Amino acid sequence: MAVEFLTDYSCASVSTVVDEWRDLWKRLVVKYNDGYINDFKNGKSSPKGVGYGDEFYRKVVEEKPGFFNIEWRDKLK
Repeated sequence: MAVEFLTDYSCASVSTVVDEWRDLWKRLVVKYNDGYINDFKNGKSSPKGVGYGDEFYRKVVEEKPGFFNIEWRDKLK
């Protein structure tokens, strides 16, 4: 009986923790997405653009050379 109780308790606890982490993830992604902070008040979003720092942009260019080159535009003509 104790084994069954502990198994059920453990499974329920894990399920609760996973659900809470998923909820936190969703709230964080919605609030802090793509350089904006979205504050939801009274069901309305008021995004505030905060952008990224220069160090972030330098790092992106270093790690992905050619990322901002738009070569496909010439191919559409």
